[in-house]
Parts: sequence; structure tokens; C-alpha cells
Amino acid sequence: MRYFDQLKAAMEFLALDPRVVFLGQAVAFPGTAMSNTLKDVPQEKLLEMPVERGNANGITNGLALDGQVPVSIFPRWNFLLLADEQIVNHLDKFALMSNGGYGPR
Repeated sequence: MRYFDQLKAAMEFLALDPRVVFLGQAVAFPGTAMSNTLKDVPQEKLLEMPVERGNANGITNGLALDGQVPVSIFPRWNFLLLADEQIVNHLDKFALMSNGGYGPR
């Protein structure tokens, strides 16, 4: 089986979990190679985001804190580098900032 087929199967498997939501650029609409891995995922599981990496990761963090299982998709790895600030400076510090009230996964 090809890498693409495995990735597509993984996305479809993840979509079976009612807590999972996929968000990012070109997830609900075609435009990147990753959008092809989501073409058989139910539309209500796909949250299309504008080209604003910091916002996308902030929303991802919020969804995770709310008990959802967000899958953030960045069409290019260098886009992820721009969004790392949300991961490095916020996600790992939620437990400390909330006095143990929130625990990131």
C-alpha cells in the first residue's frame, strides 16, 4: 500500500471518533495534497481556516481544551514553523497557567 493510501486510511479512521475535527487550509476544499486525504471524511468534520497560522493553532488549542481532538493540517511544513509559537509558548504551559485546571494532550 502506498504512503498516500495509508495516510488517507488514517484520516478516515480518526474521523470515526466523534471528538475529532480536522482544521486547516484546504481541508474542506481541494487545493493541496492533504485535501485529497480528507475527501471521504464527512464535511461536518472539516473546518476550513484562512491563511493565518497563529489563529489556526490558537483555535486548535482551544478545541483541545474543550475536549475535542483537533487535527491541524498545515499545507507546508514552513507554515507550521510560523504557528509554533502557539505550541511552544501556550500549549505546554496551560496546566501551569490554569493551576492544573487544564491539561493539554
